[in-house]
Amino acid sequence: MKTATPPKHWIRQNAENGLLIAVIAGTVIAVSTEKMAWGLIPIAIALIFNQFNRRQDNRHQHHQLSHLETSIQTTQSEQENQQILLWQLKQKVEELEYSLQEFKQQQIQDTDSLKAKTSTINQVESIVEKQKHLEQTNSSTQEQVKELHNYLQQITELLDSLVKFQTEQSQTMATKLRDLQLNLDPNKDIS
Repeated sequence: MKTATPPKHWIRQNAENGLLIAVIAGTVIAVSTEKMAWGLIPIAIALIFNQFNRRQDNRHQHHQLSHLETSIQTTQSEQENQQILLWQLKQKVEELEYSLQEFKQQQIQDTDSLKAKTSTINQVESIVEKQKHLEQTNSSTQEQVKELHNYLQQITELLDSLVKFQTEQSQTMATKLRDLQLNLDPNKDIS
């Protein structure tokens, strides 16, 4: 689709065409009348008009070049800003990966600890069962069984407290991780 020519440019083009016709006509008249003035005057006017148009074109080109340089500087500045944002994003991703790694290690430790505690509970329960059997066979050991049973209850309460503490700690870490992810991408809804 061709855009309309601005009126100034159209006038200049028609003036140049008119002067070209005048130069040709002046040359024909100068040759036929043998008077050089008829040919030189239109040529001089055409040269002056041409010089004026070239200056206008040079100013217009200079203006376009300045605009282009400004656009290039703006683009470079935007690219630098994007590089900075990309670097910041990479930093946050690394922080998130580090936090995630710590969280995973904590989970592994918690799982190992829980397995050890479960094993301890199983051993204690086994001991309690053996103690119950011994109670039936030996009445003198009943006092010892009661003490061991109390001790087992204390251990169970301690383990329950530890499990509760680990659960709360895991939930806190999950909340912190979710908050960190929201800081990275506030538009993302993490449930």
